[in-house]
Amino acid sequence: MNAPFFTLTGGSPSSSTDCNCDDDTARQPRVYAARYHQLALLCALILTNAVVWVAFSAITPATASTFGVSSAWINVIALSFQICFLPGTVIGYCLMERWGLRATLLMGGVLTTMGAVLRLTSLYVLPKSDGGGGGGGYVLLLFGTCLAALAQPLLLNVPPALAGKWFEVKQRDVVTSLAFMCSPLGNAVGVTVAPAFVGGGDEGSGGASARDGLRLFLLAQLVVVAASTVWAWLGVKDSPPTPPSHTAALHVQQQQDKQYARELHHQPSIPTWQALKTDLHRCLVLNSSFRLLFVCFGLGLGFFNALLTLVGQLLSPCGYGDSESGALGGIFIGTGLLGAFLAGLILDATHHYSLCLKVGFMGAWVASFLFISALRPNNLAFLATSFALLGLWMLPLLPVAIENGVEIMFPEVPEFFSSGLLLSAGNLAGLPLASLFSLAINRYEEREGSCRVFWKPPAVFVLCVTTLCAFPILMYRPARFGRWEAEKQQRQQRQQQCGASEGGEGEGQI
Repeated sequence: MNAPFFTLTGGSPSSSTDCNCDDDTARQPRVYAARYHQLALLCALILTNAVVWVAFSAITPATASTFGVSSAWINVIALSFQICFLPGTVIGYCLMERWGLRATLLMGGVLTTMGAVLRLTSLYVLPKSDGGGGGGGYVLLLFGTCLAALAQPLLLNVPPALAGKWFEVKQRDVVTSLAFMCSPLGNAVGVTVAPAFVGGGDEGSGGASARDGLRLFLLAQLVVVAASTVWAWLGVKDSPPTPPSHTAALHVQQQQDKQYARELHHQPSIPTWQALKTDLHRCLVLNSSFRLLFVCFGLGLGFFNALLTLVGQLLSPCGYGDSESGALGGIFIGTGLLGAFLAGLILDATHHYSLCLKVGFMGAWVASFLFISALRPNNLAFLATSFALLGLWMLPLLPVAIENGVEIMFPEVPEFFSSGLLLSAGNLAGLPLASLFSLAINRYEEREGSCRVFWKPPAVFVLCVTTLCAFPILMYRPARFGRWEAEKQQRQQRQQQCGASEGGEGEGQI
């Protein structure tokens, strides 16, 4: 068996808490400048996949007219990303366990590129008449979108694993936050750019001009996605030459030990389905804290997706048009990106994972109450403030919850699986929550003056869902945070050993 990269009592030479012992520097954890290149590659892949996801949400009428289908069938395009997230997570888990980080990211890029190719090709299946009506074209469009949807979890579940493999302890949380925020940033880019190509997506623009604009838009998507995939092919690596932290080295050592045991006893690799079943049992049966996080975060993320999907329909009965809805959505995403970055910095500085999670959920609950209070006509300033607070508190819960899940399941469960399981819960919950939210909105949108009533059905729905998310999380009390506690214990051991060596009381270490 290969020797470990460094002894498990070794510390990082760059850490201010370590002593200057005379250990072999080759055995010390170290970081490389290439880690920023790896992060940039991952961000590019996530961002371009997110642009593909929301490509038609701002131009639904023109797309529906071009393909000769109803707007509901175009909405299925976006929903396919939520439907395919769990199967994609299983595929990504198999790739990560058998072939590692590089193969997983490359497969994500290739699937997104193949999906972009099929989506562009679908326009050439349409008849050349202005009437559209190409059923085969829509099927090809949907199939291509499903390929890109399967790629999303291969990319979006990776940030905690990449941060652990490449970055030192004091950078892991903020790196995870930055990578996750590329998805909503890509959504914002897609929604903003699409009307510039198709001309706003008016109902009557389904002729040749709309089809030409749509063709140019999908071609631009393909070029950007293919460029990101080629970049990843040339630059993505599984791991650095030397692990950046104690827990990264521990993970490498565990993998080496497993491989050595299999070779020694001539045993085949453990079937991936068996490992999947074991990890699922550890998360949802044996760990009550993860189970609580799974439920609360799943409901929260599902509500977040439903709110973004139906924000225009929610605001319309109160007299706010598409321009106001777009501006409020932009405020929501903008403050959310800022909040997620700040949350990453706070986690890296304090490592108070449980406290940050609880404060985040309660802050989101208060912001949601302010939001339903502001939901009335001629109240744009207060409504914009409530949207800003919603984004500031809700969006940071994504990286904070994922980091909590990774921490409490380390080292029993890989980072990819714990993060993928939490994100799958949110995507699965998003479909029924969006349907219920839409029904609640339909109950009041046609009634005269109903938007002025505080306890309108959508407001009750928002308050009920956010309450179910926020208050149970107050019972969240994990037994331990595995990665952080392992790093803290390692530093303490090293300080004691360095102090003993400097005092002349220590003995030589292997």
